[in-house]
Amino acid sequence: MKTSKLVCVLALLPCLISGTNATGQSADPLVEIDIPAQSLGAAIRAFIAETGLQVSVETALIDGRRSQAISGPSTPRDALGRMLAGSGLVIDRVATNVFVLRASTPITANEDGVLELNEIVVSESLLGRVPGATGSGAPFDVFEEARTIETIGGEEIERAGLGDIADAIDTAANVVVTNQFNPTTFEVTVRGISDVGNVNSTAPTVGLFVDGVLLNQSGGVAGTNPGLVDTERVDVFLGAQTTTFGRATTAGAVNVVTKKPTNDLEFSAEGDIGLFTDDIAATGSATFVANAPILENGLLSGRFVGFVNASGGFIEVFGADPAERIESEGFGTRLSLRSQPSENLTLDLQVDYSRVEFDAISQVSLELLEEGEFVTFTDSLGEDRNDSVLVRFASLYDTDFGTFSSNSAFRFSETFSSFDVDGLLAFDLSVGTVTTATTSFSQDFRFDGLPMELAALPGEFVFDAGVSFNVNNFFSQNTADLEPIGGPGFGFLITDDEQDLLNVSAFADAAWRPIPDLELSAGLRYAFDRVQETDETLTTGPAVELGLLPGGFSETGDASFHSVSPRAAVSYDWSDDLTTFFSFATGFRPGGISETEFSGVFEFDEEVTRTFEVGVRSRFLVNRLAINASAFFTKINDFQTPIFVTFPGSILPPQIILDNAGDATSVGGEVNLAVTPVEGLLLRANAGVNFTEIEEFELAPPGSGGVPADLSGLDLPNAPKFTLTLTGDYEFDRPLFGDARPFIRADYSLRTDFIGSISAEPTTVDGYDTLDLRVGLRGSRYSVELFAENILGEEFATTGTPGPGATFPLPIDPSLGLPSAVTGPVGVPGPPRLVGIRAKITF
Repeated sequence: MKTSKLVCVLALLPCLISGTNATGQSADPLVEIDIPAQSLGAAIRAFIAETGLQVSVETALIDGRRSQAISGPSTPRDALGRMLAGSGLVIDRVATNVFVLRASTPITANEDGVLELNEIVVSESLLGRVPGATGSGAPFDVFEEARTIETIGGEEIERAGLGDIADAIDTAANVVVTNQFNPTTFEVTVRGISDVGNVNSTAPTVGLFVDGVLLNQSGGVAGTNPGLVDTERVDVFLGAQTTTFGRATTAGAVNVVTKKPTNDLEFSAEGDIGLFTDDIAATGSATFVANAPILENGLLSGRFVGFVNASGGFIEVFGADPAERIESEGFGTRLSLRSQPSENLTLDLQVDYSRVEFDAISQVSLELLEEGEFVTFTDSLGEDRNDSVLVRFASLYDTDFGTFSSNSAFRFSETFSSFDVDGLLAFDLSVGTVTTATTSFSQDFRFDGLPMELAALPGEFVFDAGVSFNVNNFFSQNTADLEPIGGPGFGFLITDDEQDLLNVSAFADAAWRPIPDLELSAGLRYAFDRVQETDETLTTGPAVELGLLPGGFSETGDASFHSVSPRAAVSYDWSDDLTTFFSFATGFRPGGISETEFSGVFEFDEEVTRTFEVGVRSRFLVNRLAINASAFFTKINDFQTPIFVTFPGSILPPQIILDNAGDATSVGGEVNLAVTPVEGLLLRANAGVNFTEIEEFELAPPGSGGVPADLSGLDLPNAPKFTLTLTGDYEFDRPLFGDARPFIRADYSLRTDFIGSISAEPTTVDGYDTLDLRVGLRGSRYSVELFAENILGEEFATTGTPGPGATFPLPIDPSLGLPSAVTGPVGVPGPPRLVGIRAKITF
């Protein structure tokens, strides 16, 4: 950013009177603005950063004042007015891109007959920026991007009551969240491409990032669902992100940007409590945020976040006496420090820690769920837990020709869980345990250039480049002590799986604007990936002799992969309110090592995606209607898919291996619509259509009980053909108490039927729709609301897989009365109806 004095001639005075801009246009473009309530000075700086407009105001007029929260599409003038409501300030417009804030006294000319305004902060134009710049956490201008990005801002997160990353991204078109087996994990499908059950993977299809740090480096997803506490925004990128993020983004990426320390003194507290109405089980959470300057002049400021949550659970344990549910609780902290020793240098240190404890995995019978019963067959209510630590250090240095940034991170996550080995057999076996641990280190360096002119080329040119280094260790240990209570020793099983990953990559990206309305961009990333895998199985006891457990198994393998992934795009601005683009992007997912006791160790190949996309960004109806639309075609070569492998004659539950399954296609599109028909009312719709197909794939005999299964023509898993999210949010224009205004909001979500997994007999998951309602008061310093989530009481699952009891050779206890439910498909259920109250205060 730059600071300067602006002198406005008296010729602009008619603009102040008429309300038109300097060009005679009376209507501004509709822009997406999301700025939470905060100190007025910080809010004005955020407004400048998001709009690129200039604002001038005397410091004395804003000291000690707070802003109103603003969110959603709006004209800049309307958004600024809502932000200043109750401040006593008046807005004057002296040029197309210049606002002046003043008290009730009009602006007057000085003795020389000109208007001399105070210091103004000028944002660099977003036009011509190469896609990227994630290292700084800078917001993306969706109207200027030649790709599809859906951004959920911090104010929208609060308004919608979104609790975690999974809640936020599930509102996007053609995005589906699955496999939330416990509160710390989830998997995601974008445009039909997923990595459900991502065992032995060297990279996921959708990268989950926090401040540019990749959480799911490999197939392990534990600890990848942190709560959205004190979050600035969530960016959801659809399609391969070749140069922006690189690896782990063949289908898309999700980046959570947390709020950073400021030089303002701020404290806030928030809490909510709710009840699952069917079982009268309580759930609740509380968050505390403190921000303060530590040293003067921006030398050091700090921000502390603490949170706790607990849920009485809604899934009942079958046969438990007394009745028990799968409960959970968690807590965490985040400490952020920011130093700005000079105008050009910013240093950030961030330390996150969280712990979640839960009783068991949230997996129920789909057969019973259709009858309205949230029942799990596990009998292992134990001390399951996940601990996660993230330490991040980032630096950013601005120059006259661009920004240099560094992002270093260390992450550790460990999950311990127990499970029922016998699966409700006629006699009881002891509980098994699973321990997984992920340790990773990453380092990114990048340069984001500013527009420049080259003698050999007309127009403007921008260049970006960067390198990254990632190492990741994933360890998993499974144990099962097969000793019936009171009976003889039957067997013991230990499996150790360890995976070491190394990734080194470099990218370059450039954009050229030969004329102001035309932009051409291209880039590529080179990557080297190495994977080393060690798998060992130890078994003892009579179960081995009887063939119920496999014998000892120990293998080690390694593989290396090289890739060059290009991208290119062209966009054209037909007017200030209409932009079109066409893009091509490739994504590369390294291969790896997979193994089972039946098939041994084998290497699976890399997966390559190629996506063609065309899109339009537009604004209509006096700029109160915004429509963004995209259509895409993706070809997936040698797509990697998790396959559920059963072991007939063994008490081992189905295992998951990763293998290539030929080629597949995904074609569809998204439409995002937002309209503000009257002041205070926002109507939004996100719709997606997606058709997928596996072109040719025959499932190997181990996965089908010995009989080959032809799955050619099958849909890709977790890919509903239609997704829809509707939002209506109305805030009354008149305060009811102080500056607090009444509001009412409704959110509707729809997902159609889809296939839950790749197996010999694929499981179909029924479609579902949910409706959430909120009503309350919202002011600059406090808010209170009543909410009802899934008010229709929809009983649904977000995934479906073969039941673990399907291949058990031992008899199921007939007294249980539900043999078909035990052996049938299982899935992770969505929560039932929840009603409650939430309040927040800022001081």
